[in-house]
Amino acid sequence: MTSRYIRRLLPGLGPRQQTFTARLDGGKGFEKSHSEGGKGFEKVLRKGSLRSENRQREQELPELASSLKDLDLRGFTYVSVHAPTKFDQLKEKDGIRLLESAASRGLPIVVHPDAIHSIAAAAIDAPGCSAYTYLLRSYQPFLREPYLQFSEFGPVKLTATAYDFLTGVGGFVQEFLYGFSGFRPQVDAVRLDPSLPPQLAGITLSNLEWQGRTFTMHIGPRESSITLNSGAAMPLITPRGAKTARIGTPLVIPTRRPDLQPTEDLVRCGQISVTSSVPGSPAVAAVDGSPATVWTAAEPAAKLTVALAAPATLGTIKVLRGNRDPFPYAVEASSNGVDWQAIANAPANSPTGVDEFNFPPVEAKFVRLVFPGAGDAKPGSISELTVMAAKTH
Repeated sequence: MTSRYIRRLLPGLGPRQQTFTARLDGGKGFEKSHSEGGKGFEKVLRKGSLRSENRQREQELPELASSLKDLDLRGFTYVSVHAPTKFDQLKEKDGIRLLESAASRGLPIVVHPDAIHSIAAAAIDAPGCSAYTYLLRSYQPFLREPYLQFSEFGPVKLTATAYDFLTGVGGFVQEFLYGFSGFRPQVDAVRLDPSLPPQLAGITLSNLEWQGRTFTMHIGPRESSITLNSGAAMPLITPRGAKTARIGTPLVIPTRRPDLQPTEDLVRCGQISVTSSVPGSPAVAAVDGSPATVWTAAEPAAKLTVALAAPATLGTIKVLRGNRDPFPYAVEASSNGVDWQAIANAPANSPTGVDEFNFPPVEAKFVRLVFPGAGDAKPGSISELTVMAAKTH
């Protein structure tokens, strides 16, 4: 049943209104209009079609997330969700979890500049390497040849987009500026909490500024350094407590590595390759530790191959499907990546969306999923592949 909040967004929307946007904003202006009985959305004319927008408050995000499954938006050509400007009542992790419920349905999440660092920080707190998946998703579907311009929409068709989409460009840049650095400029200090996914060798942010100081930050796989280039001594808040950066003495702090958090999954954030991918659904999504990200093949016949960090005796493999489309596949293992042994088969449909395979222990260094793509099979779609070692007694 559609919630009362969602229902009040939809009355009066006619066939000319081609866009539905749930815009979440913690600004006091909306709070005032909302408390005075305003409808909570405005209609504006944009290029000949009406756009329905809602500046939703943070506390209404859970209601929106729970209502999406019952909302019929087939009459709209474009649907997006605007994230809250900031999180005051919700924890960042809870906020990103609720936004992921919209992203998992293929809805773009439009993030205000002040919120993108919160979203990125929440994502990279989770065990695994979903931050890198989100990084790829934030630009790969939107770059257009031959000049690599940033498109507003994901579809490749040239007539269905606009150039150059500076909001998207700005969001991409802020993933580095605020996300991986943990950079939070405050009144009396700079907060830094650097992290790095395993797919990136390092990040250097040059000429950062704060209250008359200029500094450079290099994020490495194990340690990060802060070099004050000009200005007075700079107070810092780091995971190791309060520090002070001074000219001539680089300050070193640890780099957070969510991918190295303990796990029994032998392939989480492992080296992965696929024969094809739909734009915006990169291969790493299948092993990044997050069920909210999905790899989808571009065609029914496809292969997904992942390498273990070291040879192991396999015992259980679990596959979380990315959608309910029918696609059978085989599970194979190999010790050298050349000779393969079939160890399990999955039917076209899964009642629960989860396929779990238990088999006699097999020694392997590689695991792959083979999608034959015969008959009415759709392209394979995998949210998460988990490989567990055989239990020893």
